[in-house]
Amino acid sequence: HYLEVLRADIANTVLFARAERDMESVGLAYLHFTGKYENFESLSKDESGQILDSCIRILGLSKHYDGNSSMKPAKKTPTWIKSYLKTVASLHSLNLSGLEEWVKITFENSGLIESWNIQLLTGNLPLSIQPNNGIAFVCKRCTYSHLQPSAGICIKQSCHGSELDQKALDNIFNSDYFAWLSTKTPQRLRIEELTGQTRPLSKQRERQRFFRGDALRPKPLESELTHGIDALSVTTTMEVGVDIGS
Repeated sequence: HYLEVLRADIANTVLFARAERDMESVGLAYLHFTGKYENFESLSKDESGQILDSCIRILGLSKHYDGNSSMKPAKKTPTWIKSYLKTVASLHSLNLSGLEEWVKITFENSGLIESWNIQLLTGNLPLSIQPNNGIAFVCKRCTYSHLQPSAGICIKQSCHGSELDQKALDNIFNSDYFAWLSTKTPQRLRIEELTGQTRPLSKQRERQRFFRGDALRPKPLESELTHGIDALSVTTTMEVGVDIGS
């Protein structure tokens, strides 16, 4: 159960984070399909793979994966996938219905999806994380960023522009806060409330002790690692009326 919760949390906060904070948007890496597939119609193997990678990203960003509270099983091709593939088909003169079916069957045969949902909780999926290679493909119309050419089409649902400019990512860890933050050693930040509404009173005293860190019970009952509090959220009047240290 712990691994299932962890997978879902990583997907929600890292792989497919909202507001263009997913790992591909910030320039860290992208999910790459590693299952078996044949190139579609006149497309090259690389272009076919780019379409599959972009569809995986779209499924994730639209919350089509197991373990997500907004999971959306679908019998028909999801709207966002359909609009992206429609633009790809138009650009490359492809059969749209055939392209949709090819994507669906390729994913289903690999065990990646069921009812258009990524089977995130099963493990051993045909996916790998590909670090950026120093280049981003940025939509000229909406500035949406991709780490692979995406078959020449922006995946953003309200855009699907067909001009993607290549830009260097040499300074991504200096220019983007979240990219820079990913290079730092993880640190704990435990925050608790301490106000007049904190009840019972024993909870107030306990949080003061854990914040000060100088009155913990002997191990293994309590320890700084598991019980310590790094910051207290208090009212401006400090109605608890005690010195809780600095």
